[in-house]
Amino acid sequence: MFLPKGQSLNSNKANYRGDDQVVVLILNWNGWKETQLCLESLRECKSIFSSIVIVDNGSSDGSIPRIRSFAQEKFQCELEEPKKDIIVLNAEKFSLEFIFLKGQNTIYLLCLEKNYGASTGRNIGVEWILKKKLGDYVFFLDNDAQVTPTTIFYCLKFLNNNPRFYLVNCVVKNFDESIQFAGLKFVDNMFYFDILLKKTNYDAHKAFWPVDMLTSNGLMVHYSSLEKVKEERGFIFDPDLYFYCEDQDLSLYAKKKLKLSNIVIKDAVIYHKISQGSFRKPKAYYFSSRNRIYLANRYMPLFLKMFFHLFYIPYRVGRALINFISGKPDLAKAHILGLIDGYRGVKGDKNI
Repeated sequence: MFLPKGQSLNSNKANYRGDDQVVVLILNWNGWKETQLCLESLRECKSIFSSIVIVDNGSSDGSIPRIRSFAQEKFQCELEEPKKDIIVLNAEKFSLEFIFLKGQNTIYLLCLEKNYGASTGRNIGVEWILKKKLGDYVFFLDNDAQVTPTTIFYCLKFLNNNPRFYLVNCVVKNFDESIQFAGLKFVDNMFYFDILLKKTNYDAHKAFWPVDMLTSNGLMVHYSSLEKVKEERGFIFDPDLYFYCEDQDLSLYAKKKLKLSNIVIKDAVIYHKISQGSFRKPKAYYFSSRNRIYLANRYMPLFLKMFFHLFYIPYRVGRALINFISGKPDLAKAHILGLIDGYRGVKGDKNI
């Protein structure tokens, strides 16, 4: 298992024996190796959560049998016969097959027919959890992240002690202990001040701090808040965004529209290895370029929105020129296509 130097999963283990049921929701797409490492880390805190729901987004790399066998062995689960189910989201039906692995920590492997994107994949997982009434809290975790023995415990402890806070996020660290994510300020992020000035919101002197935007990696939410968001707008993560910014949109909606709070907890830490390859693919550049326009139009006041668009168009064109000059015309094209489609109002998936 890949862990930071000097980090032991057996140190400071917290055994939470409260009545609250936590369900861990993981999205997998052609990433069974990363998902296995993620599950391995969860074994070290299995007394804190009740079940794991893994949504496989139509993988073609043999993920399903590999994850099933690994989970069955490592969590000592008893395999039951696969069953069919249908999830309905906004009048659209999604067929799936779920594999039930029964044990101390029950594991459900939801197998979708194709890749529906990050937003819809997670929405299907949440809807299935709510439908089956599996728990009180949902803990969202990327499949290429790893928890410590106390990660979920600190999130749960905070929510129990602070009921007015509804969305809590972990601090996301690189494996060298440097900070990868500690929450985002809306204006700083939209104008790239956080990147240009190398700013993080991490505060070593505080136990927690409020932010505008969270990430779905290491996010814990009470089921009542999920139901409230779904009741208000019909979904949790916006399927129109498909991939990228869908978690920022959720936290902005919760804060600005529902007056809920977004909190980052210092002691709740997960480790995440950034896949540099995926962030340099044209599709990632396209959605990054396009979906920020949606966030600006939805959540910025008029005067700030005007400044954003005056800044954003030349910024993205400049990024495209840099990529083109650097011999990366596919990335340059993705920047421009994302910019054009964002202002045209194109939504959902896009073949790049």
